[in-house]
Amino acid sequence: MRADTPLRAIACFDAVMRTGSVSLAASQLFVTPGAVGQQIRKLEGWLGTPLFVRNVRRLQPTAQALSYWEQVKPALRQLETANLAVRVLRDRQVRLSLPPAFANSWFAKRMPLFMERHPEVQLHLSASTDNVDFHDATCDLAVRHFDGHSSDVSAELLLPDEVRVYSSPA
Repeated sequence: MRADTPLRAIACFDAVMRTGSVSLAASQLFVTPGAVGQQIRKLEGWLGTPLFVRNVRRLQPTAQALSYWEQVKPALRQLETANLAVRVLRDRQVRLSLPPAFANSWFAKRMPLFMERHPEVQLHLSASTDNVDFHDATCDLAVRHFDGHSSDVSAELLLPDEVRVYSSPA
């Protein structure tokens, strides 16, 4: 593939061909209709041929567009299949952060059973008490001791906890 192949433009072209509309294609791609139109013009310039006959509020694909689309559809399907395969591998990875004592005592006893029941999961453990920032994509789940009230995380109580103070009578 040439380095200057306009992949985004080809994706926009495919969306227009599938939906039959620049507006619908833009909605699917989460961009403006103007951005889709710009990408179509870019692809037409790169290919050196018009792909659509533009009528009032309607695009009619040319014979070249229909032929080109039939040729690129298998490649686009193959790209999608490859993307899904990589995503599935990533989706099987779970990055879990636990306090060291909890990881050693409670979780270590349960980990073999979990791995036996879920062999498809790649578990990555981190023993730490540091605050976790879920936005930096280094951790998927964390076990922490806190009140469970936070607007930026979904928290579930694992174990009820009781705190007591012990001292000598003196």
